[in-house]
Amino acid sequence: MSTATVSPSRTNRLLRWGRWLRNLFALLGLFTFLSSLLFFAQGHYWLSRFDPYFLPTIQEFTQRLLQDDLPQALVLKRPLEAHVSWEMAKKNIVKLAKQQEMPVLAHYSFAVSDKQSFQAELYEFCDVGQSLPILVEKPSMSMVFPCRLLLFRESAETTPQLLMANIELFIRSSRPLPADVQRHAMQLNDRLFKLLLAIVSGQTPAPPAKS
Repeated sequence: MSTATVSPSRTNRLLRWGRWLRNLFALLGLFTFLSSLLFFAQGHYWLSRFDPYFLPTIQEFTQRLLQDDLPQALVLKRPLEAHVSWEMAKKNIVKLAKQQEMPVLAHYSFAVSDKQSFQAELYEFCDVGQSLPILVEKPSMSMVFPCRLLLFRESAETTPQLLMANIELFIRSSRPLPADVQRHAMQLNDRLFKLLLAIVSGQTPAPPAKS
């Protein structure tokens, strides 16, 4: 019965290959670890330049984008409740906006008389004094300031809807404004959204205070 033997030279070669592979994997592990640290540091620095709520806002936007399309993801839209008529909503927009110190600056009516009979009323709010501090810091915010509400219906048979730009998305996904300007922008956004909810729910304007 014979036994196989391994020469010392072959054993040395195998040991060298083993050490070489061990060193290679060690270097790869070190490279992966350092790359992760660098990625984390760069990501932390990049995110620190944005609003603290940047990531949740972008996640919500992405979900809406995947469910529909870009224009729909950039707006907030609510249907009028069953007891709220088209004319009632038009009247309440003007009165409620005035009570919230956001008087209507401009009003445009649109109608397309075809099979769909599309109809829309566009209202513009936020005067120069309200919008200017934001636009001075970030002129690109002119996409959403002055504030706008769109009351529309695609036909006489469909439920009218009220639409506004998702102003919070623009605020949260941009580099932070100065604290006072950011607070002012969010207050305008909150007031406009509160106005939208009041109109679609049929909230009636409070009677004027007696002098």
